Amino acid sequence: MDEKRIFPRAECDEVIKYANGKKAQAKDISLSGIRFCTAEKIGAGSFLTINFILLNKGQVRTSGKIMWQRNLSHTTYENGLKFTSLNQECELLLSEYINNKLNNHSEKRDAERSLVDVNVNYAMNAKAKTKNITEKGMSIFTKAPLVEKQILLFSILLPAGDMISMHGKIIWNKQLNGDLYENGIEFWNIGNMEKQKLILLMKSV
Repeated sequence: MDEKRIFPRAECDEVIKYANGKKAQAKDISLSGIRFCTAEKIGAGSFLTINFILLNKGQVRTSGKIMWQRNLSHTTYENGLKFTSLNQECELLLSEYINNKLNNHSEKRDAERSLVDVNVNYAMNAKAKTKNITEKGMSIFTKAPLVEKQILLFSILLPAGDMISMHGKIIWNKQLNGDLYENGIEFWNIGNMEKQKLILLMKSV
């Protein structure tokens, strides 16, 4: 359950249906799978077809494999399902839902972020400016929008001349004016040494 995730995961409280109309309560979701609670035990390794409505725009119908299950109480079981069949239309709907959830959550966390003013290099030494940063991600300003879901290597240039290098995934972007874009980055596989540098940077501002 604690494996490193390639895809960002967002909270989800939709009701899903499986096994000829049985209902379950979703907890969170990503492009790779969904976590949900049921009133019955479903064995790990089981294959299910599930469907649910997102954003009042369309139905997601997909198949998946139960990767794990745990007993929360004598009447509630939590399940982790990995998608094995997800068509392009459903993937686009999921992406929009997840981006909306993460954007709203990011705005609510602004007070927890550290305001910084340092340069960032990425993608063949293209340059950007940070706006704010946490241990899990940052937002940066660029002259063109970064491609969502793309993973890039970012280097944060520190005032003392050192730098912090880590991979990050583009979660969202929005246009601020004609030639300025803000992009949300989720850090991915950041090393312990780089994480410590990041913490020191946050404390220094």
